[in-house]
Amino acid sequence: MPDRVISLFSWTAIILIAISIKLIMLAKRFAERLAFSTLLVLVSPLAFATGVIQVTKGFLQRWVKLFVGNLIVQVLQTSLVMIDRYV
Repeated sequence: MPDRVISLFSWTAIILIAISIKLIMLAKRFAERLAFSTLLVLVSPLAFATGVIQVTKGFLQRWVKLFVGNLIVQVLQTSLVMIDRYV
């Protein structure tokens, strides 16, 4: 049995609850980005097909911006969580 019991209304408990909520929100956003990345990969053949015609070339450019931006955020988020794990 622990020597010290944390009260639900102590500062330690409030901070732990706040951190837990933030981690849950982070995991939710990670899952959303992962689903969005999967969707972008699935529609990539269509995006590249639109790059052939000059009129629809804007679709490919927007797809590339979305995909690269999403990957950068995903990699940064994952690396920061991994760095935090070892610090």
